[in-house]
Amino acid sequence: MTSHISIITILSILLMFPYITTQLYVAQSWDNKITYDKLKDLCSNTQNSSFCFQTLKSNPRIATTNLRDLAAYTINLTSDSAQQTLPIVKLLAEQATDPQLNARYTSCVASYDTATGYIATLMGSLGNGDYHSVLVDATLVMLNVGDCEQQFNTPPVDPSQLPERNRNLFNLASIVAEIALELLG
Repeated sequence: MTSHISIITILSILLMFPYITTQLYVAQSWDNKITYDKLKDLCSNTQNSSFCFQTLKSNPRIATTNLRDLAAYTINLTSDSAQQTLPIVKLLAEQATDPQLNARYTSCVASYDTATGYIATLMGSLGNGDYHSVLVDATLVMLNVGDCEQQFNTPPVDPSQLPERNRNLFNLASIVAEIALELLG
């Protein structure tokens, strides 16, 4: 009976070893402070590296920030951007007299409503350590904002500031997605 317990104990330890080492690696990787080189490397993989670098470098606590805190900071920026843009898109849809522009803005309202839903779940997923969901939701934000932007690939051209706001939100979500990839290891 003693040898049976020993074998079970050894097998349990061997089965748990990969899990424990993975958890230690993940904890270590997001706990490390962000260096200038790490920031440049991270930003080089985003959709707009100069936007990423300028945005993240503007964080006054960047020298003492780890990846997880940087993700939270960027998720907050993403949320702020979407929350500021949604009422503008709604107003554009209400005020558009051109039927084509009205239809496009209305479609953008739906895209932004969906995107804000995904953004709302980002912080909870980050807090739970569910970096895969952070990656998926950030990517879905990018897709929805891209859907809005594609509405204006043909005339009539959007005369508002919406294209700039779309690019800003898309770029922020791209940063969140890249940080999630880093957190996944």
